[in-house]
Amino acid sequence: MDIDMNQFPQRKPMRLTAFDYKGPDHVYFITVCAYDKQSFFADHDLAATVINEIKHRRALGEIMVYCYCLMPDHLHLLLSFGMKYDKTLQNWVSAFKRFTSREVKAAFGISPLWQRNF
Repeated sequence: MDIDMNQFPQRKPMRLTAFDYKGPDHVYFITVCAYDKQSFFADHDLAATVINEIKHRRALGEIMVYCYCLMPDHLHLLLSFGMKYDKTLQNWVSAFKRFTSREVKAAFGISPLWQRNF
């Protein structure tokens, strides 16, 4: 069965097309949602897995975290990159989601953890 993707409403791009999204000179507000808006993070131990990864990446100097708020079904994060982090925001979010997904799947059997995009 072929699905015509044009039949679905198209989401407006949320990012600036000419912006680099790289380097330590900017602060980013990120929202990452749980898959199907499920309340995975209401579980204390599962939430701790995500929070510990934020703290770990901060300790490595990858990011400067100004604040975060982990809600039952999504994460808000205000961050900038460390001086030595030379990848883009999309690279960072992808790596964060990939690592936390692996950890949560191994410990709690939940997969997928995150919704696409951010």
